[in-house]
Amino acid sequence: MSQILPLNLLRPGCKAAIDLISGDPDEVQRMEELGLQAGSEIEVLQQGCPCIVRCRGVKYCLRGNDCNCVWVRLNEN
Repeated sequence: MSQILPLNLLRPGCKAAIDLISGDPDEVQRMEELGLQAGSEIEVLQQGCPCIVRCRGVKYCLRGNDCNCVWVRLNEN
């Protein structure tokens, strides 16, 4: 069983898989082109604004509402 929630609710050190990116199609495409894609593991390095995450070995700085648009899946094992 897993739980899906917005990225902004994860604390530093938490890892999850990106489930989907929602919002304006141009912004979704921009984030996907940067490498934030469904199925990729993401780790929160810094919570808040800006939110700093690591995905596929690359650090990203998400600003504003971007963290609310990234939905992640937590595994509950």
